[in-house]
Amino acid sequence: MFTLLSVTVFLLLLARVLRAPVGVTWLILAVAALVLAGSQLLPPGTALREEVRASAVPLFWTGVLALPVAAYILMIRAIRRRTLDGREARSGPTGLVLITEDAALARDTEAAIAAETGVPDERISIGWRDEAGALVGHARLHLRGPHAELDLLWVAPAARGRGIGARLIAQAGEEARRRGARSLHATVPDPPAAACLAHHGFRAYAAADTRIHLEKPLP
Repeated sequence: MFTLLSVTVFLLLLARVLRAPVGVTWLILAVAALVLAGSQLLPPGTALREEVRASAVPLFWTGVLALPVAAYILMIRAIRRRTLDGREARSGPTGLVLITEDAALARDTEAAIAAETGVPDERISIGWRDEAGALVGHARLHLRGPHAELDLLWVAPAARGRGIGARLIAQAGEEARRRGARSLHATVPDPPAAACLAHHGFRAYAAADTRIHLEKPLP
């Protein structure tokens, strides 16, 4: 009986060290159980049969006492596995990541900066819709404290030449003035874009690399 238990424990430890599949563990236990059950088919008086018979009651109570411990261990493992899976799902990749849809992130970051510095940060979008209701013009105004910047201006090609851009710029300036801005800033990548804004009252005041910075006073 002692030999059988020793061999079983040794095989279980070996399977653990070798990181064998769970099925191997169950196979070892099944073989040990079959040997114990088969020992009772041996002729009466056989040493193994008598040892197993004598050990049956202690083994039974040992199993009964071990069940709560085994259940507790399995429960702790399940909780740990679920916790780790949840952490991995929440954490995602670490280090530098490319954020392709950053509108929500930008809002959260700007809100955090505004809360930390006490300087309000606001973005306002002004659109123009044609008679069919389609959006054919868009101006976006970025306000941070007294600083106002026109960071986006777009008019659909089919709608250009109708004064829509001028109306969008004028409205952006009005929104900035209402919020305390004294001037409206813009940054463009090339001289043609700067010349376009110059027709609407902007003047260039600085250039860095390939970008041109412009300003329009707000009365």
